[in-house]
Amino acid sequence: MPFTDVKVYPAGKKVYVVNSYGKKVSIINTKTNTVTATTKVTGLSSPSKIAFNPTGTKMYVTDCFNNNVYVVNTKTNTVAATMTGFSSPDGIAIIPDGTKVYVANRGTSDIPSNTVYVIDTSTNIREVSNSDSNKLGNSKMKACLNKHKQKNHSKYHKTGGKQY
Repeated sequence: MPFTDVKVYPAGKKVYVVNSYGKKVSIINTKTNTVTATTKVTGLSSPSKIAFNPTGTKMYVTDCFNNNVYVVNTKTNTVAATMTGFSSPDGIAIIPDGTKVYVANRGTSDIPSNTVYVIDTSTNIREVSNSDSNKLGNSKMKACLNKHKQKNHSKYHKTGGKQY
């Protein structure tokens, strides 16, 4: 399955399609339904999922085989930053104010699965390290997301007395 994700650009004029096998992200003009650009990210082994910041200036791309997350400048379609040390990163989401990116990891033999990293978008640094206490169960994830819905954006969010 070469296409692994599709996302609408925040302004709605473009759609981005991830081609995992081709190691590319294609951009489709929604008015003409034509591909206007295809970006091949250097070093990208297997792009999986993408997410945009609220203004659409940055696209975050997970690479599950290289264990990286890339920040792509959407104006130039070039890599602006590479974050390493993930564990088969797959799912990715950005909170509405654009200050945090959440990355779900499938896991490897080095780093267990069922983990979520939180990235501070101002620094592109993970705020929370991966450890057993950071494994998230369904109830903890719901509590975590509810805190964000309440616009509680303190440096470390707590759920049931434990940092996640």
